[in-house]
Amino acid sequence: MRHISLRLIAAILGATVSLISVGPARGKSNDEIIAFIRNAEDITLYSINPETDEWRRSLGLKPNKPSPLFFVYPILGVVEGKSEALKEKLRKAALETVTPPLAGFSTKMMCFEPRHALKFKSGNQVLELIICYECRSFIFGFNGRFLDENEDGINFKSPAQADLNSILDELKVPRDIPKRKVEK
Repeated sequence: MRHISLRLIAAILGATVSLISVGPARGKSNDEIIAFIRNAEDITLYSINPETDEWRRSLGLKPNKPSPLFFVYPILGVVEGKSEALKEKLRKAALETVTPPLAGFSTKMMCFEPRHALKFKSGNQVLELIICYECRSFIFGFNGRFLDENEDGINFKSPAQADLNSILDELKVPRDIPKRKVEK
């Protein structure tokens, strides 16, 4: 039996709420998703702004400057995996992200403020991931329809977030940096 994903509703509305997990994305097993990532012909990394216009309006803030969107999130920059070396870096980061976490490390936070998205194309099929490393969650999308979130949380012990940020920084692609207290 499937449950409605509050994370998806939150993403659509731009709200920040606690989430309920749903089943595998569009009937895909984790093994099928991993195989899709491994065999994708085209891979694109998106740097996204977690502040949707709807979320900003709900707080009485002005909307973002007009920009293209990845689902409902403003795109800050794009890195196309043109070289095989870059594709492998992106593929490795994605696989580290979707690999189920080690036992005892699947606790999720409640923010869902994604800053990274990945798009994998193979033939006429498209797999998209919207990733929040802060709350250790991601949303799956297939062929433009974002329906499900992962059940197990992100393998947050992996270096995937740092790897993706490194790629963005190296190519001078703008990215949103989480707002945290700076410790002195």
